Amino acid sequence: MSRPWSEWDHVLKIDPDKSLRGEETFADVARTGTDAIEIGGTLDVTADKMSRVVSACAEYDLPLYQEPSNPGVVIESPALEGYLVPVVFNAGDQFWITGAHKEWVRIAGDIDWQRTHMEAYIVLNPDASVAGLTEAECDQSPEDVAAYATVAERFFGQEIVYIEYSGMFGSPEVVGAASTALEEATLFYGGGIHDYDTANRMGEHADVVVVGDLLHEEGCDAVRKTVEGVKDAHSWDWLFPLLAWRSRFQILNLTTYEIQRMQHLIVRGDPGIRKDAVIEYEGEEKICFSVNRQGDYHGPDEPQLWCLIGSADERNDFEKRNYVSHWLSVDSVDAGTVTVIENKGDLAIWILSGYHAVVYPISPTWAEQKPPNFHLWFSR
Repeated sequence: MSRPWSEWDHVLKIDPDKSLRGEETFADVARTGTDAIEIGGTLDVTADKMSRVVSACAEYDLPLYQEPSNPGVVIESPALEGYLVPVVFNAGDQFWITGAHKEWVRIAGDIDWQRTHMEAYIVLNPDASVAGLTEAECDQSPEDVAAYATVAERFFGQEIVYIEYSGMFGSPEVVGAASTALEEATLFYGGGIHDYDTANRMGEHADVVVVGDLLHEEGCDAVRKTVEGVKDAHSWDWLFPLLAWRSRFQILNLTTYEIQRMQHLIVRGDPGIRKDAVIEYEGEEKICFSVNRQGDYHGPDEPQLWCLIGSADERNDFEKRNYVSHWLSVDSVDAGTVTVIENKGDLAIWILSGYHAVVYPISPTWAEQKPPNFHLWFSR
């Protein structure tokens, strides 16, 4: 049976212990474009605070769910579509695996099981409140997380697997591993989503991107940009059947028909590189077309640099966005292993107005004989 979240791209999580920003109202929240609202928080949440937010959101035409952090804050309301109840699969304290849920059943007695659904949480930021509360074992490799996701879906029949990096932007490699492991479950991701780019990047791997603190800290306009980011990432989903044809189809350079060789490179630590730096990678000179620094304020002991690298002849493809990010390979290295040739390029200001991509078969013969207007063009 299809569940509503299988059609979602974006969820806005409202913490009932926090206020909206400035003069913003819940009507503004409803206009952000999010697909659903989830009401929940880790600390200082009470049933009265939950009721206040549920009542304020009830008049707007958005699916409304409660995510209770403990049995004492569960409320009854006809405005709620249902309950999304966390089970922290990597919790060190078993109370957050079955204990809290047993207490809810014991206290409530009669639970509306038709509207009660589980979320298989995998908590991965050791500095997050939820990690401390649940004593989560956060040091997990991509393979570990993929295994947890499989256990959740296959052994326990979970319909939602939730990768939680609350307070920091997580690893796309880890989220991608969980996505690959799942067959039918919906993959939620939450943590560090603060703009179009971060939502777009995680949207390449997660089915649903959850945004929470941004609403309270930056407001509805910032949330709206994350909605655009994840929906743009998912606008490529109809192309996924073509992956079976990847031996014949690739994103190609419009002039040379050469396969793109750009890739994502995660640098653990900071070797002193910035945008347009030149490094040696696998025996070749590569340009860092983009460098995004993560982890200065939350998460790991040292920062991580998320780089998109490629050869000099791919500069034009990068600037025109003539590539599909989630088809590029991902690698990670320690900063100490990076050979820096030039640490940064000239200072520049770029104004990007959009992107396009063209899909052609690889066959050179077909490329020479193709009708001039035979292509797929995407723009925004």
